[in-house]
Amino acid sequence: MHELAHVLCKHHPSHMIQSGALPFALRTYDKEQEEEAGWLGGCLQLPRPALLWAIERGMTERAILDHFGTSQDLFRYRRRLTGVDVQLKRRTRHNG
Repeated sequence: MHELAHVLCKHHPSHMIQSGALPFALRTYDKEQEEEAGWLGGCLQLPRPALLWAIERGMTERAILDHFGTSQDLFRYRRRLTGVDVQLKRRTRHNG
């Protein structure tokens, strides 16, 4: 998703490296583009509505990682960043 984010953002590589061992060139991007691609890649990999859906259904962390094919680090980052736990606590208090 990170590499797809570079394409979607129309990033232009700062360097292209051709390796004889690979049939394609390797690309490097500047720090700002890498951060943007990292953020968008995470959003694409584990969108907020999908994360909320999984947590509301009581899926375990392991089940969410497997279902979305994501890392534990990305899952925990998206969970913190999106505020879904805060939303669910407020909903529980309001309905409770």
